[in-house]
Amino acid sequence: DDFQDSSGRPSALMALDHLVHSINDRDDPGLFYSPYIHLVDELARRRLGNIDDDPDLAAFFIGGGGFTLPRAWAGANPKARLVVAEVDPAVTQAARDGLWLDPAAPGLDIRHLDARMLLAALPAADRCDVIFGDAFHDISIPAHLVTREFHTAIAARLTERGFYAVNVVDRSHRPPFVLALLKSLAPDFPHLEVWAERDELMAGREDEARRVTYLVLAARSATGASHVISARGFERVWLRWPDDDLRRTLASADVPILTDDFAPVDRLMSGLLLAPHVVP
Repeated sequence: DDFQDSSGRPSALMALDHLVHSINDRDDPGLFYSPYIHLVDELARRRLGNIDDDPDLAAFFIGGGGFTLPRAWAGANPKARLVVAEVDPAVTQAARDGLWLDPAAPGLDIRHLDARMLLAALPAADRCDVIFGDAFHDISIPAHLVTREFHTAIAARLTERGFYAVNVVDRSHRPPFVLALLKSLAPDFPHLEVWAERDELMAGREDEARRVTYLVLAARSATGASHVISARGFERVWLRWPDDDLRRTLASADVPILTDDFAPVDRLMSGLLLAPHVVP
């Protein structure tokens, strides 16, 4: 859909399963309308350095959608190795036809395959600096992409400096799915972080049923910041859930570790999905 009337620039959005998944700018692929995608870019630059000039940059994207971040990184760094697992070829076609994706861009490797199957099929020596999970059924993540077993496979594919980031939509107060995801990541990652845009968090404090878009980050090392102020593009501030409070909340949370045998994603998200006054 045309987004220009709202943005004031030549831009378009992709909506899948009743939710906007991507907004692309025609002339500036690195202008990120979605705050969580903007944050992944900011964190990558903070943690990895100048990714635009890094010939060894390697990333794996779980879900393509509008291909916003792969499109931006491929345009800025043609030497990067960017593998995208998008299960539906029609989604890729829509991004090409309506959101200015060039599937043949240098460094971009689009595979129409389930992300878990593709990650397992990559050469054993392949390692990634960034693995980004952004695959959804509406606002819920497919269960096989959030289990302990998949996280073990992800951890084995990361470089020493690398990080795994996953986009999660949950309620603003004690988000049960986020907490279950963290418990499931903890055995394989010594550092876990939860980030969200400041304005969204402030609104969530007034409405505990409000929907919040979180970014969960898992890595071998901490980001080393309690907040991030955007250095590029739109002016934004993101806050990290304070470590001490996160540990206390996680320790007291009655949520399961998600496994291939037991991953009740829909039950954990039922409070959000069934809330009568949920707002985007």
